[in-house]
Amino acid sequence: MTGVLAIAFLQIRAAIRSKLFVTLMAVLFLVLVGLPLTIKGDGTFAGQIKLLLYYTLGLATIILGAATLWASSGAISLEVESRQLHLVAVKPVYHFQIWLGKFVGLLIMNIFLLCFTGLTVLGLIYWTLSFGARSDQERKVVREELLAGRRLTKPQDTLQQETRDRYNDMVAKGAIPADVMREEVLMSIKKELIADKTIVRPSAVRQWSMEIPADLGFDKSDSAGKMMLKIQFSPVRAGTNAVSGKWSVGTEEKPDIFSTETDGRMDGLYNLSIPVAADLLEAVMARPDRKMIVTFVNNDGEKSKPVMFDRINGIKLFIWESGFESNLFRALIIVLCRLSLLAAIGLTASTLFSFPVATFVSFSVLLVACMAHYFILLSEMEGHVHAGEEAKSSYWEDTSEYAMRKLDEVFEPILQVESVGPLSDGILVSWRDVGRVLMMICFYSSLIGGAGVFLFRRRELALPYT
Repeated sequence: MTGVLAIAFLQIRAAIRSKLFVTLMAVLFLVLVGLPLTIKGDGTFAGQIKLLLYYTLGLATIILGAATLWASSGAISLEVESRQLHLVAVKPVYHFQIWLGKFVGLLIMNIFLLCFTGLTVLGLIYWTLSFGARSDQERKVVREELLAGRRLTKPQDTLQQETRDRYNDMVAKGAIPADVMREEVLMSIKKELIADKTIVRPSAVRQWSMEIPADLGFDKSDSAGKMMLKIQFSPVRAGTNAVSGKWSVGTEEKPDIFSTETDGRMDGLYNLSIPVAADLLEAVMARPDRKMIVTFVNNDGEKSKPVMFDRINGIKLFIWESGFESNLFRALIIVLCRLSLLAAIGLTASTLFSFPVATFVSFSVLLVACMAHYFILLSEMEGHVHAGEEAKSSYWEDTSEYAMRKLDEVFEPILQVESVGPLSDGILVSWRDVGRVLMMICFYSSLIGGAGVFLFRRRELALPYT
């Protein structure tokens, strides 16, 4: 352990002597302070805070990720080329201690830089709250909606199950012509169901069912400001008519424990926040299934017009779990875990290749992983319909898709847990997410580190070109 710490100390000292550490701190400070002065939000104070969090932390993560890959790619290869590592290799220090020491040194450096980033972001938030808000109401909205860790709950998506049920019912009744392909019928049924679920015409009613978690992080008798429904909808056609109707929240037995009227001109998206009162929460939690019913009744055609909801994000329930500071801390831990994985990739490439080749290989691995995940997400997007008969795919296309899916299966557990995006939206980054990412990072880093140590042991350090 002493050898590992000594090598880690040498790695940190080398980063400080090469001005890498100081340069990164200066770049991060310029990004964190200068970027909020150049970006423009939606004109609201909450939008300004959201953009400040998302863009500053997102860009800081990209900078630290690129710097970690670059520094780790040269941590061993540069010392081999300059023959500095020869002095260490001949001493009673094992190869795994050299690799692990470099890894620990990069990890400690990232911890300091992330602490600097987090403290700077907190200072910017507090300064903006004190001097950037135009009214106390704006500060209250920001503290309640953004500067918190709220668990996000959405209505259960039953589109796929309803599509299969309707298709099976049509097959049982013999309502599908023999010359019609199964995929075309399923796509047609899905489109009809999406239209029914997203568009509410005048005099129509739409209901959503949401399950309240049993493990609430606050006192149920005092839920003021702890839970809120955010409803996003827009008119089907922009015009002069207003969208008016009645919103009700309750249970199946009492659907209107809380109700409010909406009546206003809307030519774009509109958010309607509905607070969840203590009596409503007690009624919902008393049910065995803990189901809360949200109902929208659209007015008649003379007073209103058709309204459209997003099928996935039209109704969202936010439940308070923690404050902003602890949520930021957990988000930075997830960022640190991913930076440590990048360090492991760069160090393993550094044990086998020269510095330029190791840098190229490390960035290529990261690029391929992100591209595979992106292409799989595109291929699984809804609404893709083949024109006419489905074209036969070639062997190369099938092989490429299979390889992409296998790569996505490898990296998807790491990429699926986001931290910066939810943090900027006031969504909870839970300890469960942190634990899941930490376990995956430890597993992947151990595999990559084992491969790096094996390759390092088989590398000849005293060759003429080294």
